[in-house]
Amino acid sequence: MKKFNVILFSAILAVLVFGCNKTINTEPKKVIYDRDLCERCKMQLVDRYHTAQIVNPENGQSYPFDDLGCAVLWLDETTPSWKEKALIYITDGKNGNWVEHKNAYYAEGYNTPMSFGIAAFDSKEKLDEGKTLITYEQAVEIIRNIKIKRTHNKAGSTHN
Repeated sequence: MKKFNVILFSAILAVLVFGCNKTINTEPKKVIYDRDLCERCKMQLVDRYHTAQIVNPENGQSYPFDDLGCAVLWLDETTPSWKEKALIYITDGKNGNWVEHKNAYYAEGYNTPMSFGIAAFDSKEKLDEGKTLITYEQAVEIIRNIKIKRTHNKAGSTHN
């Protein structure tokens, strides 16, 4: 009987230890185009080549965006506690596959859903002729500057 209790206790302990050791999936989630909405602007995701996604590394929750610009600005505007650890994915501008932002190559001057114009690629050879390679940090600055210009234009316009 004592041997049975030891085996039972060991089995219960193993279930508790290994059952509670839940791994968090931080991979990009599947996007359903023409149905899922951008977390920031609430527009439908339609462009498979310029979609972005931010994943909270603490719980695996995913936030979809229709453009890298919306993703960057959402992080600025919401400032989640996990912002510095956020996993940012962008779809490759040629094949639509997800690329982690640290591994992507960026260029500006592309037609993107929210007109921020930044495209990402999994290799620099994919940049279109005449496009200049920029860093992620430069892309973020371009996006922030576009937002400032748009805010000023909105503030300066008058409606009759």
